[in-house]
Amino acid sequence: MHIRDRVMIKTSPEQVWSAICDMELVPLWNEKAKDVVIVSSGAPRPGYKYRMTYVLGKNRTEVRAEIVKYEKPLRLVIRAEEKNLDALQTTERWFEEVYILTKKHNGTLLEQKITVHNSGINIFFRCVIWLLMKFGKPTAKKTLEELRDLIET
Repeated sequence: MHIRDRVMIKTSPEQVWSAICDMELVPLWNEKAKDVVIVSSGAPRPGYKYRMTYVLGKNRTEVRAEIVKYEKPLRLVIRAEEKNLDALQTTERWFEEVYILTKKHNGTLLEQKITVHNSGINIFFRCVIWLLMKFGKPTAKKTLEELRDLIET
């Protein structure tokens, strides 16, 4: 399953980069992220690890994440494996989150691409999700819009 989003942010790629690489800021712009525990020491880089707890509906999910590509300030790739903390059986799911920053005359275009492997969602519901994301109108601010507002204020 693939999820894509993009947002224009009225600041430099370096400032956007600083925000997306500060994992402790994620709960401020992603309402589903609740707790962040940094595992690695020092500054973010390839191999940098952290854990994060997400709440999706009534389920709490722990994600163990690692930065796999760190091309400052252009491209950040994070690979994460998740474990459902409320399920009786553990499912092995992992996803890759890619952030691409492009300098524009009025700021930075931030693109986010998320690829979920072994999502456990059947093909019918994946099609429904795709249709909603393609043609539906969001009722709340998107996650990247929250990040934009945080960076611009």
